[in-house]
Amino acid sequence: MTTLALYGGPPIRTRAFQPWPQSDQRELGALAGVLASRRWGGIHSGSQGEAFERALGEYLGVPHVAVVSSGTAGLMIALRALGVRAGDEVVVPAMTYVATATAVSVLGAVPVFADIAPDTHTIDPSSVEAAISEKTKAIIAVHLGGHPADMDRLGRIAAERGVPIVEDCAQSLGATWNGAHTGSLGRVGVFSFASTKSISAGEGGAVVTRDSGLAARIASLRDHGRPLGVAGHHPELGWNLRLSEFQSAVLGVQLERLDYQLAAKTKGAAFLTSALSGVPGLRPVPADLDSRVSRHGRFSLAFTLDAEAFGNCQRLAKTDPLRVPES
Repeated sequence: MTTLALYGGPPIRTRAFQPWPQSDQRELGALAGVLASRRWGGIHSGSQGEAFERALGEYLGVPHVAVVSSGTAGLMIALRALGVRAGDEVVVPAMTYVATATAVSVLGAVPVFADIAPDTHTIDPSSVEAAISEKTKAIIAVHLGGHPADMDRLGRIAAERGVPIVEDCAQSLGATWNGAHTGSLGRVGVFSFASTKSISAGEGGAVVTRDSGLAARIASLRDHGRPLGVAGHHPELGWNLRLSEFQSAVLGVQLERLDYQLAAKTKGAAFLTSALSGVPGLRPVPADLDSRVSRHGRFSLAFTLDAEAFGNCQRLAKTDPLRVPES
């Protein structure tokens, strides 16, 4: 057996992948416009932030959008706006990025881990139902890798138990479930615009909702606890988790490319899945796309691996000679 590249063997691909995030003169023009405006931050009418919120809301089909400094900040704001406090419980998937759980923890609440469905790597509704207690104040459904979680079953559980769903859409911008965008299916949706995301300003996020009352709280919490459009009045404690005008301007341009890039990623995923289908021990996640997934977000393409088919290889750094198995 040839030594795997993981353990120092020759890589199959020697040509560099396309750099990410991508940009062109449109981002440069948008940044130059903000620079010249002398209005580089804050919440104000006619801002780049307001323009991007409007564009994102139209794209997602939701009436209320608030841009924030990061996806993690968005999760914190969403949970606090829903009334999550110290000692409360929030059900989260056991496999996700750490921020899903730390956003709960920094509020003093307790993340309660539910298992994932092995075929999709998204949160398992049956495990969610078992994890709910009298202390549960929210469920966070993560659309991992761009694959929507089972929002039909989760929605029924949430309605029956009176627990709101927060959608963690950090990896699923553009994905749809039964024709509706992720982020528009739960009580609140949270997006991330960090460097690896489908659209990026280096950092940034957005919190979206259909609930006007909740939207007002979200807007207040991201801006020192002052209501939107009000100066010098802070009726509640909040944070400074605003997004800069530079980032909002870049995101406005990035959003225009999203559907084109998702189409290219979908085509690439189909090719790669087909090309690897004959390799024993590899199975794409999901093996078959659920008919309710009307569009996959294609943030990543995951496979489950049968280690025995590859000489019991492990995900070890090739710089760890003490644990590299013989080929």
